[in-house]
Amino acid sequence: MNNSIRKKLRDMAFINAYISIVDDKSVVIENVSNINECNDILASIEASGYLIKVWGSSLSLSSYENNIIEVNGSISAIELEKLSRIKGK
Repeated sequence: MNNSIRKKLRDMAFINAYISIVDDKSVVIENVSNINECNDILASIEASGYLIKVWGSSLSLSSYENNIIEVNGSISAIELEKLSRIKGK
């Protein structure tokens, strides 16, 4: 399937990873498929074929419903890495 058609279908189906950043205190990630790790300095989350790493201090996760996760704490950096393939698909 053509990549541009695939991207348009993903946009229409709302299966992209959406990341909202609220100052340096909170990050909201939508369409989460897996939580890999969460500790005081790192939250590692998979969403729509991406590995999203949130770095900071005093990090915690909350509000996991409807595939939406909120990372709270003192956020210092966010990394985004494309996974080679989406798990489970």
